[in-house]
Amino acid sequence: MKQGGVESPQHIPVIIVGSGFGGIALAVNLLKSGIDDFAIFERASEVGGTWRDNRYPGVACDVASNLYSLSFALKPDWSKTHGAGAEIFEYLKGVANKFGLYSKLNFDHELIDAGWDEVEKKWFVSTNQGSFTCDVLVTAVGPFGKPVTPTIKGAETFQGQALHTFNWDDNVDLSGKNVAIIGTGATAIQLVPAIQKTVKSLAVFQRTPTHILPRTEIENSPLRKTLFKHVPLLQQAVRSWWYLAYECISGLPQFGSQVFLKPFEKAAKKHLEEQVASDDLRAKLTPGFRFGCKRPVISSTYFPALQQPNVKLITAGISEIKSHSVVDGDGDEYPVDLFIY
Repeated sequence: MKQGGVESPQHIPVIIVGSGFGGIALAVNLLKSGIDDFAIFERASEVGGTWRDNRYPGVACDVASNLYSLSFALKPDWSKTHGAGAEIFEYLKGVANKFGLYSKLNFDHELIDAGWDEVEKKWFVSTNQGSFTCDVLVTAVGPFGKPVTPTIKGAETFQGQALHTFNWDDNVDLSGKNVAIIGTGATAIQLVPAIQKTVKSLAVFQRTPTHILPRTEIENSPLRKTLFKHVPLLQQAVRSWWYLAYECISGLPQFGSQVFLKPFEKAAKKHLEEQVASDDLRAKLTPGFRFGCKRPVISSTYFPALQQPNVKLITAGISEIKSHSVVDGDGDEYPVDLFIY
């Protein structure tokens, strides 16, 4: 449409920015409410958000799949208790396809700017594909859209390869490489066991340890998949059980009593003591804060991987990066072919 010879922006009543879990959930519920005049803007070329972009070895979810899924789109045939990244990605594509969302999706549309016009009572939205207006604008972009790489002295002089887990290169060859990992959050705790057997050496730089609970990973048997498929109430009951369990971890302490934290702290401490024999390493891996102050993680493979001959946990910080090595805060130098942030 043109006004006074000038092309006016296309008007869409509702615009959703992002097609991860949030954007997909909102879109489906709009359709269920009889609202179909909306569009989803996605800067990438596929749905999935975090689970589309994260492809590093070992990527998985710490929340059980029967809970980490949409209530209106239960999946009876998850392969395991906790879904791997690729399986969650396929699940989200399946949900989008099942509910006909691809006709509402505008791929390669990156939001540049948006502002509310008080006079016209609508949003003016600018994207890399043009301008639009809408009555309702929903940002479902999530918190993981842009990776952060720390500024470290000498990083620009490094002659090897460096990458971030968010921008993982599927073609990277880890075989026989001296690798350094910076960070020990949930991503590193999944990554370290996945690559430990492949690399020549692995230097893991930890700033702060966290509480780690054992991971209960159970294969979903054909019988269970069949029961979930034909008796959906059973899967809903399992989902409710997982919901209650996670609420106990994250919700109950907010009522003001620390007593709810003690069982989880004891479980994490027991897990550490059972899996790590060295007093020195155990001390490095023991958090100095209460359970829940930093995101707890689940893993039954991280501690064993750290104790392999080709792995070293470094807690002295990083002093400098050189052309083919890294120097820690104690002055010890480690050869590095590949940095993983």
